[in-house]
Amino acid sequence: MKFVISRVSGETPPCEDAVSEEVIHTHYQQCHKLDKQSAALRFVKENNPTYRIENGVHKWDVILITWTIEIDTLEELVALQEKVGELIFSECNYLKIYDGYIE
Repeated sequence: MKFVISRVSGETPPCEDAVSEEVIHTHYQQCHKLDKQSAALRFVKENNPTYRIENGVHKWDVILITWTIEIDTLEELVALQEKVGELIFSECNYLKIYDGYIE
């Protein structure tokens, strides 16, 4: 399974096995939370061809350059933790290496 990986400190690359690559991230916001006339929403509608509304949710895709790592087994995950220290799991496929202060 591919994970997006980063360090709390922001240091890059986050570990020696990490690979830099483009990842498509979908931003979303409930329709009632965005003013239909807001400048930010108008900008997205006019400049992002991936803008759409699905089931009452504004969505648009953004390409991010990020660090990823392939981990397929629990043993690989444990080996990574032994190399880099504490890991924080956030969201479904995001790992953070705990190497500094985080709130």
